[in-house]
Amino acid sequence: LLTKLKGLLDQGKREMELILAFMGPLHPVKEQLMEARLQNRHAILLFYEEGSQACDKAKAVLKKGSQAWGERVLISQVDINKKENSKIRQEFRIYSTPTLLVIAPNGVVVREFRENLTIESVESAFVSPAMAQILRGLQDRRVIFLPVAAPDWKNASSVKKTVSGVGEILRTSVRIVHVDPT
Repeated sequence: LLTKLKGLLDQGKREMELILAFMGPLHPVKEQLMEARLQNRHAILLFYEEGSQACDKAKAVLKKGSQAWGERVLISQVDINKKENSKIRQEFRIYSTPTLLVIAPNGVVVREFRENLTIESVESAFVSPAMAQILRGLQDRRVIFLPVAAPDWKNASSVKKTVSGVGEILRTSVRIVHVDPT
């Protein structure tokens, strides 16, 4: 395994190529989501059906949004009636269209839209890295400790040390997200 990895690195393979070399082929949407995570970008998944007026409206909103968001956001569209998309549809529990999912750079689904889709509503779902960590913890059904302390505060290091100690004790049931208010 290490020899294979070293060989791939020596060939100058990118992160995604390394992942695919070890995991094997992925569904194109899963590959795009992995690429978005590696590039620290938000992702949007639109599940649609051909010929649906509501889905066409959602596509139009995403087309306008993609111009505004540029490279900050990766957008993928999934036709739910294609057989090759049945597993991805099941994985995300999609039962109706249009359904749009906004996914944070760490892979957490932060918002689901089924109606009232606007560029502004989608933008409001983009979250900070700290909020993405909090949402990941909640999705994993963990207790969230949210210590807020700037590095230059008098007791900042002791707060961090204390919270980390609690995290060690409650390792599997807690997520700690340190927030710098500055």
